[in-house]
Amino acid sequence: MTALFVRMTIQWLVPVGKARSMTDALHLLMASTRAEPGCVTCSVSADVGDKGVIRYSEEWQSEDALQRQFHTERFRSLVALVENATEPPLVEFQLPSGSRGLEYVEDIRGIR
Repeated sequence: MTALFVRMTIQWLVPVGKARSMTDALHLLMASTRAEPGCVTCSVSADVGDKGVIRYSEEWQSEDALQRQFHTERFRSLVALVENATEPPLVEFQLPSGSRGLEYVEDIRGIR
């Protein structure tokens, strides 16, 4: 059976020396994420080899539950952490209608 959840995945590079502090900050953020209505799970991983690659994902019960997060202080904190990237981040939203990129947040928040 195919999962019906929606997923947000972000992957970005940080200076190797900042990978640990970044994952520590994300672990703190995950605690509040898990308490949000509709959150199924969230996770963070880091590859601190040559480049500090950070991978962060959240799964939500519905697209509405995910979209509500785009207007929270918690989400703004996540965006602030991603802004420490040394290259543009890879952002993917896996939705019932297909896969979308960062423009999805802009569309939902009415930034465009």
